[in-house]
Amino acid sequence: MSQTLRIFPASGRLLRTLGLIAVISLGALSNNARSEENKLPSLSAFSSAASRAMPELKQENKRIEIVADPYVFSLSEPNPSEQLLRKDQGPVLQIGYGRVDERVGAASNLAQKLSWKRDSVGNWQSSLRLISPKAGALRARLSFSRIDPRSRLYFIQEDGQVLLEKDGFNIIESSARDSDLGVVKNGRYSVVSPTAQGESLTVVFVLPGALDKDKFEVSVDWVSHFAESVEKTLDSQIGESLVCQRNIACAADPDQRAGRSVARLVFSDPASGASYLCTGTLLNNRRQDFTPYLLTASHCIASQSFASTLEAWWNYQAPACSSATMSSEAFVTRGGGLLLSAQSAQDTTLIQLNQVPAGNVVFAAWDANVQSLMQSVAGIHHPRGDLKKISFGTNGGYLSCADSSGGSFSCSESTAAVGDYHGVLWDVGTTEPGSSGSSLFRSVGGDRYVIGVLRGGTSACSGSVSVYGRFDKAFQNGLKKWLDPVVSLPPRNPVYRFYNDLTRSHFFTISKTERDFVVANYPSFRYEGIAFYAYPSKQTGVRTVYRFYNTSTGAHFYTISEAERDHVRKTYPQFLYEGEAWFVGDSVTGVPLYRFYNQAAGAHFYTTNQQERDFIIANYPSYLYEGVAYYVWATEK
Repeated sequence: MSQTLRIFPASGRLLRTLGLIAVISLGALSNNARSEENKLPSLSAFSSAASRAMPELKQENKRIEIVADPYVFSLSEPNPSEQLLRKDQGPVLQIGYGRVDERVGAASNLAQKLSWKRDSVGNWQSSLRLISPKAGALRARLSFSRIDPRSRLYFIQEDGQVLLEKDGFNIIESSARDSDLGVVKNGRYSVVSPTAQGESLTVVFVLPGALDKDKFEVSVDWVSHFAESVEKTLDSQIGESLVCQRNIACAADPDQRAGRSVARLVFSDPASGASYLCTGTLLNNRRQDFTPYLLTASHCIASQSFASTLEAWWNYQAPACSSATMSSEAFVTRGGGLLLSAQSAQDTTLIQLNQVPAGNVVFAAWDANVQSLMQSVAGIHHPRGDLKKISFGTNGGYLSCADSSGGSFSCSESTAAVGDYHGVLWDVGTTEPGSSGSSLFRSVGGDRYVIGVLRGGTSACSGSVSVYGRFDKAFQNGLKKWLDPVVSLPPRNPVYRFYNDLTRSHFFTISKTERDFVVANYPSFRYEGIAFYAYPSKQTGVRTVYRFYNTSTGAHFYTISEAERDHVRKTYPQFLYEGEAWFVGDSVTGVPLYRFYNQAAGAHFYTTNQQERDFIIANYPSYLYEGVAYYVWATEK
């Protein structure tokens, strides 16, 4: 009879532990594991960002002149019921709570209170200062009923530092990406601010001088209130993790080097404003091209809207073994990332960050082989948001796990062929709330290689067990698409999408120059963001998409079929042939682009979003579904 281990995630608390001996006494399965190892090793190399010039992305010294007096809005002091954080009651460590105030929730009411002035170059500028009393840090979500792509937002904390700059293009594109339909349908474009230290956040709005500022509308959906400073304490004081935890600075060089790939992650629920903490690891890929792939747990981040709020703290560690202070090398990357994969089977998520971490950050190696049992392993993580720690133990067995009630899960012993998890028994250190999503490492030739992602464990200084999703299985289930691509091609370009209010049709272009020209000169074209990705020029194994302009309706038509191209040119003189639009792939590497014919507008419509496809079929009878037009890509790489 198999024994069961019932535990909360590492971001939760222990319920009960059964059959620990079964978990740590699976050495008999090691022969089975060895027989299932790949004959060709799937090992990537470590790659340090410092070995190659990286863009400088930190913005600590950036300032902006504020020409208009900010409208100051202060929430009331939080009451005790607001401050109740569900720290140990769910699968993720909560570090901030959302606060809502109807006085800033109405776009028209708030916009009327803003004061506008011209800046030195003739643009309109206004600013809003949000205050949440007694906050150690805060962030906010802002929404717009309509936003010009040329608009700019600056998020500024109390010391005057510009934390992040966002333009309208980015806000529209990220809002579309975060939506279930892949496009903003309700007229609300939203952005979550970076986390600012202190109890206030200032947002500066800059509009092109030719725009009517009186039509500008903005609302504040929520303010996420952190009880402590994100930079220094987050949920708890530095040093509050268990006494058996060991600073990464105490470890030998191979472990310290691997530790440079580990980040403390802060992210928020875009619906409620609750903020959370997990751990993640920056991964290398076969190309070693410094694409910032971040590995964490899917119980931390499993949707694009959560990924868009992500901030990653790098080098958040003690400068020396006995130190309890933060290293001066610590810094943060902001702006979120693109969710590439979220797998519940092994509890793994892969995100491509929008900012590349610079400095001495390392891109970690990984091993996609089936792992032998009873080998020495290490976990590098941020327990309770503390300075970076390292734990040492033994990979004791394969486990099969299933969710239970209250955020806990149950595991039973399994085999290499069936089990999706590793069971690890710790000799030094353990895992705690906040460690979720951190990587399990094994040693190969003097370096550390990722072999697992933390789901949860029992937090104790002796006899504790942690459960890690198997990297080898997650790799085969989809991660290899990005980490070990079969074909090496250059990055793809975004194809931009507009809606023409006059013709009631959509326009697509791969040209950023054409996109900007349309935004500047055609107000009836509403920019809707990035539709998909394609190549602007011919590559090996791609196909050509052709573009027409219908002089009668003012709409554009796109086709991959040479026969349809030739038929249109021969039969419909009102269709002006404009040449090659972009180049796409096939069903193996791409995603389907669905095609409709809008009978009312006399134009075609295209979408990659299956939910949008189904929504149109169910609600717009004038749209005739014509099937899959061709296959495109959902990501740049």
